[in-house]
Amino acid sequence: MKRLLLILILTLNFQSWTKADDIRDFQMEGMSIGDSLLKYVEKAFIDKEKYFYPNSKKFGVLNIRPSNNRLVDFKTFDTVQFNFIDSDPKYKIHMLRGKILYKEGIDMSKCGNKKSEIVKELEQLFDVKGRNDEKRNHRNDKTGKSKVDSTFLNFTTGGRASIQCYNWSKDMKFYDNLSVAINTQEFSNWLDNEAFK
Repeated sequence: MKRLLLILILTLNFQSWTKADDIRDFQMEGMSIGDSLLKYVEKAFIDKEKYFYPNSKKFGVLNIRPSNNRLVDFKTFDTVQFNFIDSDPKYKIHMLRGKILYKEGIDMSKCGNKKSEIVKELEQLFDVKGRNDEKRNHRNDKTGKSKVDSTFLNFTTGGRASIQCYNWSKDMKFYDNLSVAINTQEFSNWLDNEAFK
């Protein structure tokens, strides 16, 4: 049975769930890892709006917002990011990232509390084989003023989740946000070993 991330954000009601067998059992805004992106976004829009990481074009990236041309409505997130193998004609989703934007600035303690609640829920849904918590300066801001508070979960069935609070400096011109991402092991390996190297 697929689990809606909407449960995590809106109700934060921690129930005793049956462990999910696979990350494809997890749903965000009605979408899951392994789905064809074409179910939710038109091909022409994907081809026009996709972009790539600095050092590899294996995986394409697409962000969709309420104003974009898409076939689904968002109830929880302000934007959702997808990663897919660019040569795959079905655009199978390998990574889903939902972001809640804080346009007036972020209260890192409140975001941190919400992040902790989401982490707890994911740990109840999945068998976690490893967890890493870190607070650091964001590597893209050379001034050291942008901060990120992260939790990474590695699942026994493969794949990874990241739950992060981003507090950007005004100079970076990004919205502060709470980010929740889940991805396949293949995407994790590529991101760690190819995307930025």
